[in-house]
Parts: sequence; C-alpha cells; structure tokens
Amino acid sequence: MGKLVDTFGKETGIRRSDIERLIENAVEESVDLEYKSFEHVKDLASEVVENLLVKPLLAFLNRIEKKSSLLVLGMRTEGYIPDRVMPVARTLIDGDKLRQKITSSIASIPTLKSFPGLKIIQVEYPENEAVYLVEINPYEDVFYYSRLTDLSYIRRANESQRLAIEEVYMLIQSKRTPRLAVVFTETTREKIDNGGRSKIRYHLTCMNGGLKPASTVLGFLKLNVTKGEPANVAVSSNLTDISHVNPLNFKTFRFTFGYGEETLVYPGVRHEVGWIEVIFPAKVEVSVTVDMFDSEGRGTQELTLNDIDGMKEISIVHAPFGP
Repeated sequence: MGKLVDTFGKETGIRRSDIERLIENAVEESVDLEYKSFEHVKDLASEVVENLLVKPLLAFLNRIEKKSSLLVLGMRTEGYIPDRVMPVARTLIDGDKLRQKITSSIASIPTLKSFPGLKIIQVEYPENEAVYLVEINPYEDVFYYSRLTDLSYIRRANESQRLAIEEVYMLIQSKRTPRLAVVFTETTREKIDNGGRSKIRYHLTCMNGGLKPASTVLGFLKLNVTKGEPANVAVSSNLTDISHVNPLNFKTFRFTFGYGEETLVYPGVRHEVGWIEVIFPAKVEVSVTVDMFDSEGRGTQELTLNDIDGMKEISIVHAPFGP
C-alpha cells in the first residue's frame, strides 16, 4: 500500500475536502510525510527547488526501507501540524514542470537508468491554483543526492536533515549489509462492545532493505500503553509470548527465522513473521518497539498505535556489529 492510500484511503479522486481533512485530523509530519508551503515564493530559483522539493524528497529516498513517502505542496504548518491550505499558483508550477524539476535535480550513486517511482496528483483550487501530492518510492541499493548542490539529506522522525560527508560514506556502506524491518499490514478493523473499543489485526512480514541476505534472525516485539489504562487493552498473537520473563513491558513477544541457508531473508523478499491483534478503547495509545538481531547487526523500530491512525512508524535505526 502506497503512502497516498495510507493517507487518504485512495490514490485517485482526491478532492479539496480530503486535503482539508488533513488539518481537521491534525495529521502530523512524520518519517514518510512532509508539508511544504510556497507562500511568498515568486519564482523557481535553484534555492527554492532545493529547499521545497529536492531536500524533502532526497530525505525520503535515502531511507533504508523501501517504502513510499508523500510530499504535500501547498500546506502551511505550525509545529509539524498542518494549519492552513496555501494552494500554489499554477502559473508558478504545474504538474509537468514539477516532474521535470524533480527528475532533473536528483541524482544517484550508482546512476539509475530510470527515476524512482514518482506519482504526482494535482488537486485543483479556484483562481488557477492547486495543491500537489508527490508520492515517491525509492530503489534500495542506491544513494541519492542533489544535482544542484551536491548535498544530500535523510529523514529523521519528522525532519529532513543534511548528511555530513562521513554520514554519506556510512550510509553507502550500510546498504551492503542486511537491513531488516517488520512491515505491519492492517487486515481487519472493527468496533466492538457497542463501539466502545476497537479491534485491529495486523499481518507481520519482515523486509530486508539491505544488499545482503540475513540469517539467524531473532526478534522481539514489545508493547507499552503510553496513554490510557493498560487494564483496558488486550493483545493476542501467534508469536511466542515471553511477557512473564520481561515484566518491564506491557507485552513482549519473540520470533525467530532465517536459520540455515534454505531460509535466508533475501533483499526485497518478504518473509512471514505472524500476526498480532490489539483491542483497546478510543484515546488509548500504545507504543510498539521491534528489536531484531541478525548475524551482522541489529535494528530497532519505534511505532505508535491508536484507533485513529492505526500503526504509525516513528523511527527506525540499524547498527552493524563492529569488527
């Protein structure tokens, strides 16, 4: 599922009311969502293209995980929260010009024969203005940088940050190791107890975003109730429940796979992990941490779960074992 569908529930037929709903629901910027406003922009000078287009898209592209991200052009924010739609004048930029600016301003190592998956949706507003939705999907085995400045960026939580030269070398090198992450796919969602609680089930798979197969994988899925009463939350899963030996967390599950060559976790291939089901009242929030260890390193994912946004990734960090 792409970020457009994740954000709007669809990837076509997006209307002004859908854009306004981002403000109504206070949909915050995240590791895979950013808003940009063209307020006071009079022309597409290089520094404008770099700051409003290239910087956020490079930060998305350089994420290790092969997941789509979304840049919303024409939205003002206050503290990472959208607070006003500011449509862009189509005399300044249109869909074709936007695509040309993006594809001509981003380069990669190694050089790609084709540009990463890029989808641009134009939501029209009165007075010849529009909001543009830019969904981008990276290739995993390359590093992306700006043709305009030779700089590069990476997404950290809800910010796009410039990479120092040593970080560039580390990022390129890191792609030559396994990079494991659990993908949470929502399969069912329903209201129970006369609408008092939500029951959401997720199908869990493991994706290797690195360049080497992973083996001897050991994973831990930890849940903690950060908002609301733990007594009102119920969790079930086909993973091994080890909560009794780890009382520091509300719930802890263990999973293993990848023992032996026949079950290597190859790059770009999803590996079955299991399922998890959570029942909780409205306004309850659950933090989810996934720690995974393989033969060459470890990775940690931080996510949150609530009845409005479902499972939302906050951050992910990988660290290879030292020599």
